[in-house]
Amino acid sequence: MNIAFNIQPLLSDTKTGIGYAEERLVKALIAQNPSDTFFFEFFSQFEKNAGKVNLYLKENVRTSVCAFLHWKLYRFISALFPLPYRWFFRTKADVAHFFNFIVPPGVRGKKIVTIHDLAFRRFPETVRVKTKYMFKWSLAKAIKRADRIIAVSEWTKQEILRFYRYPTERIEVVYNGVDASVYRTEFDTRDIERVRERRRIPKNYILYLGTIEPRKNLERLIKAYSLLKRKRPDSPALVLAGKKGWRYERIIQAYEESAARESIVWTGYVTEEEKPFLLAGAVFFCFPSLYEGFGMPILEAFACGTPVLTANNSSLAEVAGDAACFVDALSIQDIYDKLEQMCINRNVRADLRQKGLERVKQFSWERSAEKLRGIYEAAFKEGES
Repeated sequence: MNIAFNIQPLLSDTKTGIGYAEERLVKALIAQNPSDTFFFEFFSQFEKNAGKVNLYLKENVRTSVCAFLHWKLYRFISALFPLPYRWFFRTKADVAHFFNFIVPPGVRGKKIVTIHDLAFRRFPETVRVKTKYMFKWSLAKAIKRADRIIAVSEWTKQEILRFYRYPTERIEVVYNGVDASVYRTEFDTRDIERVRERRRIPKNYILYLGTIEPRKNLERLIKAYSLLKRKRPDSPALVLAGKKGWRYERIIQAYEESAARESIVWTGYVTEEEKPFLLAGAVFFCFPSLYEGFGMPILEAFACGTPVLTANNSSLAEVAGDAACFVDALSIQDIYDKLEQMCINRNVRADLRQKGLERVKQFSWERSAEKLRGIYEAAFKEGES
């Protein structure tokens, strides 16, 4: 088959979970299917990172570039006027996969779209107004245009069916994975120390890793951590690692008002190279989100042998199974109680560590790519019949 990807998410300097997921699935698909031809399509106007595409090129990979238009400008224009995507990319694709909620008008081949979550529908107050309406409009169009929808969890599939009319048999669940060569337990402690010292992180720390935004529930986490430090001053530091997203002001306010702020460390954006070392060095990983379509950092923590505390909502229980300590994300008291339990009880942490290492074996990018390739083939054959 000829399979096309819009690779705009791969070109960012600060890739988020969507970019990482596309990168790993695309790499696995290319490696597993040498007889297929893969086309990388992207808009390069004002794209300072266009050269990054060279990192992914193999014998069965071709590039198709629109050099005179910016991706965001194309999206804006096509929102007003359905400017066919095929005018800019002459690729004769059998299947075109878009990983970032959007299916442009006029795409060649069978159209596949990945939907990662519907947070803007469930928690609209956590999203900027402009972003909310952009998602609402573009996703409604994408669902109408898509021949198949990929949901990253069973939870996300049910969310799609709750908010949109779409044939359930055309929604496929393809889990995210974890790269066992990157996220692992065998690290040189000196490498962990170097990353920790570079980021000015104390030796003992609780780690949050993700975007700094309301959906991640960091305001309650900071307040719960403040209670912990008041009762147990010797508790580990709290490290908040990640770039700022939208509407983070109240999170910063909670930090500034916290009596424990001297024990809270902000790292800013963390590179992909640093992430496994930070996870491996943590006492435990804390991910108390209000809502997640999948929750990839949970698997990464499991793979590093790091115990996990997470929320009991959305997809998080589906992904974590019985391998995490669960909290009520809306209860500061419960978050505090579980933080304390995780800090003082080594046996609980040791048990969760072993369960996490077993749980993560069920997820791999290679397995997910195999399933995805089967979905492409089914959609393509449907078009031939």
